[in-house]
Amino acid sequence: MNDEVQVRSRGRLLLLLPAMLAGIVACSDEGPGGVTPPDAPEPPRFELMAVECSGSVLRRELTCAPAQSGLDPASAIRRGASPGRGGLWTASADPVADAGLIIGGQGVYVTLESSAITYDEAYQLFSFDVTVTNHIGQPLGTTDGKTLHDQGVRVFFQQTPVGLGGGGPFSVVADGAATFTAADQLFYQFDSILEPEQVSGKRRFAFRIPAETDFSFRVLVWAPVQWPDGWVAVTPASTALNLAVPAERSVALSATVYSRVGAVQADAITWSTSNGEVATVDESGVVTGVAAGSATITASAAGRASGTAVVTVTQPINFANSTLTTAAPTLTADGASTTTVTVQLKDAAGNNLKHDAGTVALSNSGDGALGAVSTRAAGRILPH
Repeated sequence: MNDEVQVRSRGRLLLLLPAMLAGIVACSDEGPGGVTPPDAPEPPRFELMAVECSGSVLRRELTCAPAQSGLDPASAIRRGASPGRGGLWTASADPVADAGLIIGGQGVYVTLESSAITYDEAYQLFSFDVTVTNHIGQPLGTTDGKTLHDQGVRVFFQQTPVGLGGGGPFSVVADGAATFTAADQLFYQFDSILEPEQVSGKRRFAFRIPAETDFSFRVLVWAPVQWPDGWVAVTPASTALNLAVPAERSVALSATVYSRVGAVQADAITWSTSNGEVATVDESGVVTGVAAGSATITASAAGRASGTAVVTVTQPINFANSTLTTAAPTLTADGASTTTVTVQLKDAAGNNLKHDAGTVALSNSGDGALGAVSTRAAGRILPH
Protein backbone atom coordinates (compact mmCIF):
# COMPACT_ATOMS: atom_id res chain seq x y z
CA MET A 1 0.00 0.00 0.00
CA ASN A 2 2.82 2.40 0.71
CA ASP A 3 5.22 1.42 -2.06
CA GLU A 4 6.24 4.45 -4.07
CA VAL A 5 6.78 4.49 -7.80
CA GLN A 6 7.02 7.25 -10.36
CA VAL A 7 5.12 8.45 -13.40
CA ARG A 8 6.42 10.88 -15.96
CA SER A 9 4.24 14.01 -15.84
CA ARG A 10 4.09 17.73 -15.15
CA GLY A 11 2.43 17.01 -11.83
CA ARG A 12 2.89 14.58 -9.00
CA LEU A 13 0.25 11.89 -9.39
CA LEU A 14 -1.55 9.65 -6.94
CA LEU A 15 -4.31 7.40 -8.24
CA LEU A 16 -7.51 7.16 -6.23
CA LEU A 17 -10.11 4.76 -7.51
CA PRO A 18 -12.64 2.61 -5.68
CA ALA A 19 -13.69 -0.87 -6.67
CA MET A 20 -17.20 0.25 -7.63
CA LEU A 21 -17.62 2.77 -10.44
CA ALA A 22 -20.64 3.99 -12.36
CA GLY A 23 -21.04 5.71 -15.71
CA ILE A 24 -20.02 9.20 -16.59
CA VAL A 25 -22.84 10.05 -18.88
CA ALA A 26 -26.45 8.98 -19.38
CA CYS A 27 -26.18 6.87 -16.22
CA SER A 28 -28.52 6.81 -13.23
CA ASP A 29 -26.41 4.75 -10.80
CA GLU A 30 -26.74 6.00 -7.21
CA GLY A 31 -23.59 6.32 -5.07
CA PRO A 32 -22.42 8.01 -1.88
CA GLY A 33 -23.07 11.71 -2.04
CA GLY A 34 -19.75 12.83 -0.59
CA VAL A 35 -16.48 11.59 0.78
CA THR A 36 -16.12 8.07 2.10
CA PRO A 37 -17.55 7.38 5.58
CA PRO A 38 -15.32 8.15 8.57
CA ASP A 39 -14.70 4.49 9.31
CA ALA A 40 -13.86 3.57 5.71
CA PRO A 41 -10.33 2.34 5.00
CA GLU A 42 -8.11 4.54 2.89
CA PRO A 43 -8.68 3.73 -0.80
CA PRO A 44 -5.91 2.13 -2.85
CA ARG A 45 -3.37 4.68 -4.03
CA PHE A 46 -3.21 3.09 -7.46
CA GLU A 47 -6.01 1.00 -8.90
CA LEU A 48 -6.54 1.65 -12.58
CA MET A 49 -10.31 1.10 -12.74
CA ALA A 50 -11.30 3.83 -15.17
CA VAL A 51 -14.87 4.52 -16.21
CA GLU A 52 -15.54 2.61 -19.44
CA CYS A 53 -18.20 4.08 -21.70
CA SER A 54 -19.97 2.87 -24.81
CA GLY A 55 -21.90 4.99 -27.26
CA SER A 56 -23.98 4.80 -30.39
CA VAL A 57 -23.92 7.48 -33.05
CA LEU A 58 -27.11 6.14 -34.60
CA ARG A 59 -29.10 6.20 -31.35
CA ARG A 60 -27.36 9.32 -29.94
CA GLU A 61 -26.63 7.36 -26.77
CA LEU A 62 -23.77 7.17 -24.31
CA THR A 63 -23.68 4.80 -21.33
CA CYS A 64 -20.89 3.89 -18.94
CA ALA A 65 -19.80 1.08 -16.61
CA PRO A 66 -16.68 0.16 -14.58
CA ALA A 67 -13.66 -1.10 -16.47
CA GLN A 68 -13.02 -4.81 -16.05
CA SER A 69 -9.24 -4.72 -15.83
CA GLY A 70 -6.78 -2.81 -13.70
CA LEU A 71 -3.31 -2.55 -12.29
CA ASP A 72 -1.89 -3.51 -8.93
CA PRO A 73 -4.01 -1.80 -6.22
CA ALA A 74 -1.02 -1.88 -3.83
CA SER A 75 1.09 0.41 -6.01
CA ALA A 76 1.30 4.18 -5.84
CA ILE A 77 2.22 6.91 -8.27
CA ARG A 78 4.46 9.71 -7.00
CA ARG A 79 6.64 11.80 -9.31
CA GLY A 80 6.70 10.36 -12.77
CA ALA A 81 6.33 6.73 -13.92
CA SER A 82 6.26 4.27 -16.69
CA PRO A 83 4.37 0.97 -16.81
CA GLY A 84 6.54 -2.11 -16.37
CA ARG A 85 5.99 -5.84 -16.57
CA GLY A 86 2.48 -6.98 -15.74
CA GLY A 87 1.15 -3.44 -15.67
CA LEU A 88 2.96 -2.50 -12.47
CA TRP A 89 4.53 0.92 -12.25
CA THR A 90 8.29 1.22 -11.98
CA ALA A 91 10.47 4.11 -10.90
CA SER A 92 11.54 6.78 -13.34
CA ALA A 93 14.31 9.37 -12.96
CA ASP A 94 12.08 12.28 -13.91
CA PRO A 95 10.92 14.05 -10.73
CA VAL A 96 8.25 16.71 -10.90
CA ALA A 97 7.30 19.49 -8.53
CA ASP A 98 3.52 19.78 -8.58
CA ALA A 99 1.07 17.68 -6.58
CA GLY A 100 -1.91 16.00 -8.20
CA LEU A 101 -4.37 13.14 -7.95
CA ILE A 102 -5.83 10.85 -10.56
CA ILE A 103 -9.38 10.19 -9.47
CA GLY A 104 -11.92 7.60 -10.50
CA GLY A 105 -14.95 6.30 -8.70
CA GLN A 106 -18.04 7.62 -10.39
CA GLY A 107 -20.40 8.92 -7.73
CA VAL A 108 -17.90 8.25 -4.94
CA TYR A 109 -14.91 10.54 -5.46
CA VAL A 110 -16.05 12.31 -8.61
CA THR A 111 -19.13 12.41 -10.84
CA LEU A 112 -19.03 13.18 -14.55
CA GLU A 113 -22.34 13.88 -16.24
CA SER A 114 -23.21 14.58 -19.86
CA SER A 115 -26.02 16.31 -21.67
CA ALA A 116 -27.01 17.75 -25.05
CA ILE A 117 -25.70 14.92 -27.27
CA THR A 118 -25.61 15.89 -30.95
CA TYR A 119 -24.17 14.50 -34.18
CA ASP A 120 -23.08 16.53 -37.18
CA GLU A 121 -23.25 14.16 -40.15
CA ALA A 122 -21.39 16.53 -42.46
CA TYR A 123 -18.34 16.58 -40.17
CA GLN A 124 -19.04 13.21 -38.50
CA LEU A 125 -18.81 15.00 -35.16
CA PHE A 126 -20.34 13.34 -32.08
CA SER A 127 -20.58 16.05 -29.39
CA PHE A 128 -21.88 16.37 -25.81
CA ASP A 129 -21.53 18.60 -22.73
CA VAL A 130 -19.74 17.31 -19.63
CA THR A 131 -19.67 18.53 -16.02
CA VAL A 132 -17.44 17.32 -13.17
CA THR A 133 -18.51 17.13 -9.52
CA ASN A 134 -15.89 16.88 -6.79
CA HIS A 135 -16.79 14.46 -3.97
CA ILE A 136 -13.44 14.31 -2.16
CA GLY A 137 -12.73 16.28 1.00
CA GLN A 138 -10.42 18.90 -0.52
CA PRO A 139 -10.61 21.27 -3.52
CA LEU A 140 -9.54 20.13 -6.98
CA GLY A 141 -7.53 22.37 -9.29
CA THR A 142 -5.44 24.19 -6.67
CA THR A 143 -2.31 23.52 -4.62
CA ASP A 144 -2.93 26.21 -1.99
CA GLY A 145 -6.70 26.06 -1.63
CA LYS A 146 -7.13 29.55 -3.11
CA THR A 147 -5.39 29.93 -6.48
CA LEU A 148 -6.46 28.11 -9.63
CA HIS A 149 -3.62 25.95 -10.95
CA ASP A 150 -2.73 26.66 -14.57
CA GLN A 151 -3.53 23.03 -15.46
CA GLY A 152 -6.98 23.21 -13.87
CA VAL A 153 -8.99 19.99 -13.64
CA ARG A 154 -8.45 17.59 -16.52
CA VAL A 155 -10.56 14.72 -17.81
CA PHE A 156 -8.15 12.52 -19.75
CA PHE A 157 -8.61 9.49 -21.97
CA GLN A 158 -7.11 6.31 -20.63
CA GLN A 159 -8.42 4.88 -23.92
CA THR A 160 -9.66 7.00 -26.83
CA PRO A 161 -12.84 5.96 -28.70
CA VAL A 162 -12.65 2.69 -30.68
CA GLY A 163 -15.30 0.85 -32.67
CA LEU A 164 -17.02 -2.01 -30.82
CA GLY A 165 -17.04 -4.06 -33.99
CA GLY A 166 -13.61 -2.93 -35.06
CA GLY A 167 -12.36 0.31 -36.49
CA GLY A 168 -10.77 3.31 -34.93
CA PRO A 169 -9.31 4.63 -32.83
CA PHE A 170 -11.39 7.66 -33.63
CA SER A 171 -10.07 11.16 -33.11
CA VAL A 172 -10.90 13.32 -30.11
CA VAL A 173 -11.15 17.07 -30.58
CA ALA A 174 -9.31 17.65 -27.32
CA ASP A 175 -7.72 20.61 -25.53
CA GLY A 176 -4.31 18.98 -25.57
CA ALA A 177 -2.22 15.93 -24.74
CA ALA A 178 -0.07 15.17 -21.70
CA THR A 179 1.35 12.27 -19.74
CA PHE A 180 -0.86 10.97 -16.94
CA THR A 181 -0.67 7.15 -16.87
CA ALA A 182 0.89 6.93 -20.33
CA ALA A 183 2.44 9.28 -22.85
CA ASP A 184 0.39 11.66 -25.02
CA GLN A 185 -3.01 11.12 -23.46
CA LEU A 186 -5.68 13.49 -24.74
CA PHE A 187 -7.59 15.63 -22.25
CA TYR A 188 -10.20 18.31 -21.75
CA GLN A 189 -9.45 21.00 -19.16
CA PHE A 190 -11.89 22.65 -16.75
CA ASP A 191 -10.49 26.01 -15.63
CA SER A 192 -12.06 26.38 -12.20
CA ILE A 193 -11.37 25.29 -8.64
CA LEU A 194 -13.87 22.66 -7.55
CA GLU A 195 -14.64 22.79 -3.84
CA PRO A 196 -16.04 19.62 -2.23
CA GLU A 197 -19.46 18.88 -3.74
CA GLN A 198 -19.12 21.68 -6.28
CA VAL A 199 -20.19 21.09 -9.90
CA SER A 200 -18.07 22.51 -12.69
CA GLY A 201 -19.28 24.46 -15.65
CA LYS A 202 -20.00 22.56 -18.86
CA ARG A 203 -17.31 21.64 -21.37
CA ARG A 204 -18.14 20.46 -24.87
CA PHE A 205 -16.52 17.13 -25.80
CA ALA A 206 -16.36 16.04 -29.44
CA PHE A 207 -15.29 12.85 -31.29
CA ARG A 208 -14.97 12.36 -35.04
CA ILE A 209 -16.83 9.09 -35.59
CA PRO A 210 -18.49 7.68 -38.72
CA ALA A 211 -22.29 7.51 -38.77
CA GLU A 212 -23.99 4.37 -37.42
CA THR A 213 -20.87 3.46 -35.43
CA ASP A 214 -20.94 1.96 -31.94
CA PHE A 215 -17.86 2.85 -29.90
CA SER A 216 -16.28 2.78 -26.43
CA PHE A 217 -13.70 4.78 -24.46
CA ARG A 218 -12.28 5.12 -20.92
CA VAL A 219 -11.59 8.29 -18.92
CA LEU A 220 -10.19 9.43 -15.57
CA VAL A 221 -9.88 12.82 -13.84
CA TRP A 222 -6.56 14.45 -12.93
CA ALA A 223 -6.26 17.54 -10.75
CA PRO A 224 -3.67 19.32 -8.58
CA VAL A 225 -4.61 19.31 -4.89
CA GLN A 226 -3.31 20.94 -1.73
CA TRP A 227 -2.78 17.73 0.25
CA PRO A 228 -1.86 14.82 -2.06
CA ASP A 229 -0.95 12.65 0.95
CA GLY A 230 -3.77 13.69 3.27
CA TRP A 231 -3.83 16.19 6.10
CA VAL A 232 -4.46 16.83 9.80
CA ALA A 233 -7.13 19.31 10.92
CA VAL A 234 -6.98 20.85 14.42
CA THR A 235 -10.02 22.32 16.17
CA PRO A 236 -10.45 24.95 17.30
CA ALA A 237 -8.02 26.64 14.91
CA SER A 238 -7.44 29.46 17.43
CA THR A 239 -8.17 29.91 21.11
CA ALA A 240 -7.36 32.23 24.00
CA LEU A 241 -6.25 31.37 27.55
CA ASN A 242 -6.45 33.68 30.57
CA LEU A 243 -4.03 32.87 33.37
CA ALA A 244 -5.98 35.08 35.76
CA VAL A 245 -9.01 32.76 35.57
CA PRO A 246 -8.35 29.17 36.73
CA ALA A 247 -11.00 27.70 34.41
CA GLU A 248 -9.42 29.42 31.40
CA ARG A 249 -5.79 28.40 31.89
CA SER A 250 -6.03 25.29 29.69
CA VAL A 251 -7.97 23.98 26.71
CA ALA A 252 -8.28 20.61 24.99
CA LEU A 253 -7.61 20.66 21.24
CA SER A 254 -8.75 17.87 18.94
CA ALA A 255 -7.11 16.65 15.75
CA THR A 256 -8.55 14.60 12.90
CA VAL A 257 -6.44 12.83 10.28
CA TYR A 258 -7.81 12.68 6.74
CA SER A 259 -6.73 10.68 3.71
CA ARG A 260 -6.22 12.48 0.41
CA VAL A 261 -9.89 12.00 -0.44
CA GLY A 262 -11.14 13.16 2.95
CA ALA A 263 -11.74 9.82 4.68
CA VAL A 264 -11.03 9.91 8.43
CA GLN A 265 -7.97 7.85 9.36
CA ALA A 266 -6.82 6.31 12.66
CA ASP A 267 -3.20 7.52 12.37
CA ALA A 268 -1.23 8.26 15.53
CA ILE A 269 -0.98 12.00 16.31
CA THR A 270 2.00 13.81 17.81
CA TRP A 271 1.51 17.19 19.49
CA SER A 272 4.10 19.97 19.79
CA THR A 273 4.33 23.66 20.71
CA SER A 274 6.32 26.44 19.10
CA ASN A 275 6.95 28.19 22.42
CA GLY A 276 6.94 26.18 25.61
CA GLU A 277 7.50 29.35 27.65
CA VAL A 278 4.05 30.56 26.58
CA ALA A 279 2.03 27.34 26.30
CA THR A 280 2.65 23.63 26.67
CA VAL A 281 0.73 20.74 25.15
CA ASP A 282 0.50 17.13 26.32
CA GLU A 283 0.16 13.94 24.27
CA SER A 284 -3.63 14.25 24.32
CA GLY A 285 -3.71 17.77 22.91
CA VAL A 286 -4.43 19.57 26.20
CA VAL A 287 -2.81 23.03 26.06
CA THR A 288 -1.83 24.83 29.26
CA GLY A 289 -0.90 28.49 29.40
CA VAL A 290 2.43 29.40 31.01
CA ALA A 291 2.99 33.05 30.20
CA ALA A 292 1.41 35.89 28.27
CA GLY A 293 2.10 35.66 24.55
CA SER A 294 1.19 33.41 21.63
CA ALA A 295 2.23 29.94 20.55
CA THR A 296 1.43 27.67 17.61
CA ILE A 297 0.33 24.17 18.55
CA THR A 298 1.00 21.55 15.86
CA ALA A 299 -0.61 18.13 15.38
CA SER A 300 1.41 15.80 13.14
CA ALA A 301 0.73 12.40 11.60
CA ALA A 302 3.34 10.49 9.60
CA GLY A 303 3.14 11.27 5.89
CA ARG A 304 0.34 13.85 6.24
CA ALA A 305 0.33 17.63 6.14
CA SER A 306 0.34 18.87 9.74
CA GLY A 307 -2.47 20.87 11.31
CA THR A 308 -2.02 23.87 13.59
CA ALA A 309 -3.87 26.02 16.10
CA VAL A 310 -2.82 29.42 17.42
CA VAL A 311 -3.08 29.89 21.18
CA THR A 312 -3.01 33.37 22.72
CA VAL A 313 -2.27 33.56 26.45
CA THR A 314 -3.17 36.64 28.48
CA GLN A 315 -2.60 37.62 32.11
CA PRO A 316 -4.26 41.01 32.73
CA ILE A 317 -2.95 43.25 35.47
CA ASN A 318 -5.22 43.75 38.46
CA PHE A 319 -4.17 47.01 40.09
CA ALA A 320 -6.21 46.39 43.22
CA ASN A 321 -4.05 43.33 43.94
CA SER A 322 -0.80 44.97 42.87
CA THR A 323 1.49 46.61 45.42
CA LEU A 324 3.81 49.60 45.56
CA THR A 325 6.48 49.99 48.25
CA THR A 326 9.04 52.71 48.76
CA ALA A 327 12.43 52.61 50.45
CA ALA A 328 13.74 55.35 52.71
CA PRO A 329 14.96 58.40 50.77
CA THR A 330 18.69 58.70 50.18
CA LEU A 331 20.80 61.76 49.47
CA THR A 332 23.12 61.99 46.48
CA ALA A 333 26.43 63.86 46.43
CA ASP A 334 24.77 66.96 45.01
CA GLY A 335 22.21 66.98 47.79
CA ALA A 336 19.32 65.56 45.77
CA SER A 337 16.94 63.09 47.39
CA THR A 338 16.07 59.82 45.63
CA THR A 339 13.54 57.22 46.58
CA THR A 340 13.47 53.63 45.28
CA VAL A 341 9.95 52.53 44.38
CA THR A 342 9.18 48.82 44.02
CA VAL A 343 6.09 47.77 42.10
CA GLN A 344 4.75 44.23 42.30
CA LEU A 345 2.17 43.68 39.60
CA LYS A 346 -0.45 40.96 40.15
CA ASP A 347 -3.31 39.46 38.22
CA ALA A 348 -6.87 38.95 39.43
CA ALA A 349 -5.90 35.66 41.05
CA GLY A 350 -3.07 37.33 42.98
CA ASN A 351 -0.31 35.83 40.87
CA ASN A 352 2.81 38.01 40.64
CA LEU A 353 3.61 39.53 37.24
CA LYS A 354 6.72 41.12 35.89
CA HIS A 355 7.48 43.33 32.93
CA ASP A 356 10.14 42.51 30.38
CA ALA A 357 12.29 44.83 28.24
CA GLY A 358 10.38 47.90 29.34
CA THR A 359 10.10 50.58 32.00
CA VAL A 360 7.33 51.08 34.48
CA ALA A 361 5.75 54.53 34.54
CA LEU A 362 3.94 55.47 37.72
CA SER A 363 1.37 58.13 38.44
CA ASN A 364 0.61 59.00 42.03
CA SER A 365 -3.01 59.64 42.91
CA GLY A 366 -1.94 61.88 45.79
CA ASP A 367 -2.46 59.41 48.60
CA GLY A 368 0.51 57.20 47.76
CA ALA A 369 -1.61 54.51 46.10
CA LEU A 370 -0.63 52.95 42.81
CA GLY A 371 -2.36 54.93 40.14
CA ALA A 372 -1.29 53.41 36.80
CA VAL A 373 1.30 51.14 35.33
CA SER A 374 2.34 51.07 31.69
CA THR A 375 5.22 49.66 29.65
CA ARG A 376 7.10 50.63 26.54
CA ALA A 377 5.82 49.26 23.26
CA ALA A 378 8.66 46.73 23.29
CA GLY A 379 7.73 45.45 26.73
CA ARG A 380 5.28 42.76 27.76
CA ILE A 381 3.84 41.49 31.00
CA LEU A 382 5.03 38.02 32.05
CA PRO A 383 4.21 35.87 35.09
CA HIS A 384 6.83 36.10 37.81
